[in-house]
Amino acid sequence: MAPVVAWALGTAAVALYRYLTADEQSADESPEYVNVAWSSSMSIGLPRVVTRRYVDDFLCKQSGFRRVRSEDGADQYFRGDESITELPAQRKVRWTDVPLLLDVRYHVGGSRCHIELRYAAPESMTFDESAKDTFHHCAKREYQRVFDMLPDGPPPWGEPSPSRPFGPGDDGDLALLGLSRTASWPQIQSAYREACLKFHPDRLRSQNLPAHLVDLAVRQFRDVTDAYQRLKQELGQ
Repeated sequence: MAPVVAWALGTAAVALYRYLTADEQSADESPEYVNVAWSSSMSIGLPRVVTRRYVDDFLCKQSGFRRVRSEDGADQYFRGDESITELPAQRKVRWTDVPLLLDVRYHVGGSRCHIELRYAAPESMTFDESAKDTFHHCAKREYQRVFDMLPDGPPPWGEPSPSRPFGPGDDGDLALLGLSRTASWPQIQSAYREACLKFHPDRLRSQNLPAHLVDLAVRQFRDVTDAYQRLKQELGQ
């Protein structure tokens, strides 16, 4: 074989090898979904319904989540820009832009409430390793914010009763006032007056409490007032 022909064939073989190797490397280096999720749990010395209200208020009012599902002992939230399908992205992405499902579960153990938070990206998203590590870091940091927000003890105004959104029906209205279904009308009136004194916004603002605690009490005040009005109408009073 002529030297020139041999050289040409050798050059072509090297070029073909490099082309195929480059394709294989590109495939190996492409981002893949690798079960990007992070979870942890905490324990707090508050009733489950009080803890649940604290967490729900914090996530929806201060962290940009919206609640998409609720069931007994668990809530699911969503946040983020659904147009983002991979990380790293072609543009700058903040943590609050990342599509995110947050599952929060509550368990009662003795006098304490145990809370589990699980942050997960949609399975349709793709991540490389650096983005995965950043996801875990940001999820852990946000979890810590939730933990730091929760007081490890009863609120300054006492322990609120269960809120109506998590206990619908007449029994839920009675539970808001701390009563059972056998309660009489005078007992309902007495419980309502006590709740008004406990949660009235003017009284709480005068105590210089943190704003998020006052907001929580205002919601509780509205809930018990609505429950009282429904019971009053139901009982024909």
